[in-house]
Amino acid sequence: GADPHSKRAIVQMQRDLLPPIESRHRYLNECDNQQKVPIPMPFLTGHSKTVDLSGRNLVDKELAAISKVLEEMEGVEAVSLFDNALLTDRGLSSFLDSLRTETIFESLSRLNLGRCTKGGSGMLGSVTEFVKSCPLLKELNLSQVTISTKLQAALCEAIGRHPVIEVVNLSQTGLMPNAITKRCIDWLLAGRKIRTLDLSWNCFDGSAFEFLGERVTDNCSLRSLSVANCSAATEICPAQDTIPPLSLFLEQLSRDTSLTHLDIAMNRCDFRTALILEDSLDSHKKLRELNLSDNPLGALGVRSILRLLCRDHTGLMSFNIEGCYGGKIVTLGPREAPIFSYTNPGGKYRLQLWRPYDRAMLRMLYKMTDRFQLQREDAFEKLVYRKNGMQCSFQHAEKNGEGIWTVANEGDLELVYTVEKAILKRFLQPGSGKVDESDNEGFLKGYLGEMRFQPGFKKVIPLFASWAELDGNEIGQTVFTDALSKDFNLSLAHLQILAQSSPKMASNTVMRLMHCVPGDDATEYLSSRMFDTLEELVRAQQQMSNLLDFNIGNPTGSYKLEL
Repeated sequence: GADPHSKRAIVQMQRDLLPPIESRHRYLNECDNQQKVPIPMPFLTGHSKTVDLSGRNLVDKELAAISKVLEEMEGVEAVSLFDNALLTDRGLSSFLDSLRTETIFESLSRLNLGRCTKGGSGMLGSVTEFVKSCPLLKELNLSQVTISTKLQAALCEAIGRHPVIEVVNLSQTGLMPNAITKRCIDWLLAGRKIRTLDLSWNCFDGSAFEFLGERVTDNCSLRSLSVANCSAATEICPAQDTIPPLSLFLEQLSRDTSLTHLDIAMNRCDFRTALILEDSLDSHKKLRELNLSDNPLGALGVRSILRLLCRDHTGLMSFNIEGCYGGKIVTLGPREAPIFSYTNPGGKYRLQLWRPYDRAMLRMLYKMTDRFQLQREDAFEKLVYRKNGMQCSFQHAEKNGEGIWTVANEGDLELVYTVEKAILKRFLQPGSGKVDESDNEGFLKGYLGEMRFQPGFKKVIPLFASWAELDGNEIGQTVFTDALSKDFNLSLAHLQILAQSSPKMASNTVMRLMHCVPGDDATEYLSSRMFDTLEELVRAQQQMSNLLDFNIGNPTGSYKLEL
């Protein structure tokens, strides 16, 4: 036999890879008839089984010429017409009809029609029939293709009934807050085949988000979900500050067990939504990536995300907070939204339990009660519960089988929360031997050590990685350090890494986080060595004089505090 490595054998093998000569001739003849220049493409030369026509600004005549070749080809694995905005609905529909052959159905697994913005009812009807007929299709992209309401249900039903489809992109397709959208969500997630779903840049109200949450938590196969910019305020979908629509979805994630990636960018999430997220994902062990970019979280919201990241028992390993540096306290009618403080949770609370944020606040208080091993009667005092304007007896929440606190979802609750008995038991109870009653400094160190948040050993590297990503972003790093300074205990090594990884912000970082490290003389001395110049050290000492000169043993003196 002939040598398989000879020049003649190699040339013959390359020829065998080419599409049939008749198909190539047909393509060239069609280009000649349409007076179009042939397009050099890898699949026409036999070097690829993917028909990648992305971003070529094709017109209908060019697409019709290409379809002549596809009719005779075998083994086509993917077809992409992404970003061809000049193609009309008629041209796209004819092209899809030409793909409906047995040879293509036996191999095609990916179809990308994203940003073919002129596609209409003809193309979408062909897509629906194509999904029904192509048994191996695994990926479908229709992003930025407007789908009329009458076609949405039929398309989503076809996708939901498909046996193997895993990746679906329906971003910016015109889904609106109505009953049809709920039917679409139901069809998409009922089959439990889809692993990646993108519904970004559509318009959902609270009811749609709540329904989405129910279906996501019931689905055990979904791994990635994107709902970026779906809470936009419009005349059809009003998004009031009293209840952010997305919060009704996030509250239900405590029952989810499958998501590994979640994108909620540009959804008007503030510190209230961040606390709901902290509460609901506190027991989620699989979610590893969270995109929160372009939401007005501010330092109050970022501190919730940092606490969530730094818990060893959560799965979160990375998050994106780009553009999340602004935020303000929200006024809810005659009152401001209550603020949860991890370091000092005690205080008087007025909770409206029909709000997801207030329910999350109550669950966080129950978690603090468990943390300090307090009896509920010792932690919750002066309880007043009203329903429909009438005072009723209040039943404390209980944990369900999944370890989630089931709190009431209606009525108004007033209470005084205190952890003083836990503090007394741990530090000042006679015979405990922990802190002498006259040892103010020892008590303060012990109190801060117990009350502040300690980063988990497994989460220190993700925390520093998040900080390193902000290098050069002065506003972002300032918000990051402000969030750390409110709740966290840090070691000297932690402070050193934060300073060294961003030299331009080293002085500001050390100054903002000095109170988070142990307050002994050795730590203060070593911290002062982190400043690059003597001038920076003197300036920082002047600004931190209240902290450095404070004597807990004899606090009498004159203070000027900038709170």
